[in-house]
Amino acid sequence: MNKWQKLGFRKSQDNIEWTIWIGTGFILLAIICSLLFVKKPVSYPPQTLPALYITSFLKDIGFGIIASAILVGGLIRLRKDEKKTRAYMGTIGGVLLFLFMIGKPAITSTMLSNIQADTFKAGNSLIEKLSEKLNRNDFTSAEKTRFRKSIAKENYFQDGSLAKYVNENGTTIEYSPTPEDIQNREMSLIMARTIRILRAEVLFWTIVFVAVLTGTINYVKRKLQD
Repeated sequence: MNKWQKLGFRKSQDNIEWTIWIGTGFILLAIICSLLFVKKPVSYPPQTLPALYITSFLKDIGFGIIASAILVGGLIRLRKDEKKTRAYMGTIGGVLLFLFMIGKPAITSTMLSNIQADTFKAGNSLIEKLSEKLNRNDFTSAEKTRFRKSIAKENYFQDGSLAKYVNENGTTIEYSPTPEDIQNREMSLIMARTIRILRAEVLFWTIVFVAVLTGTINYVKRKLQD
């Protein structure tokens, strides 16, 4: 029995191997759930999103467990009196997996935020242009009614408000969203919710990465001091 085995790290290595298999099981479960419950049309309907979130969560948990196990194994092997190739590979591999877990939602949330910002910017620009046209006298009452309706439609898309506008007969009416308007509004809310979830994932995996790294380093130090 070598010095490292006397310190009790052989058992830790066995646990790490089993942990990797557990993480793999979560990923396989996510794949099975995706095949069974997640339909993949051009755009996900609202009823598909809960299953999509669950499968994504299971997959992320699996990758997180594997990343933690690989990083822990690499850091532990760094203290062994043997060749360090596997130790460096494990440490670097674990760090890269964690960077992937942090970077993927960060990049995706940034892209979705930019898309959402551009959409609202285009909508606000449309409202400004139509509002300017309403102050001009070279448009008919029917055209101005259409402009007011378009402004009300954009306001509904952005904040869900049902604005009132004056039609060509001088009657004040409340905007009535079409099924397409309702669907676009729901997709906008889904995108906003997804952005918040992705940002929460970035924070969560950053905390997990720091906790695993700090905890493993302290564990190794305690073992070597015993």
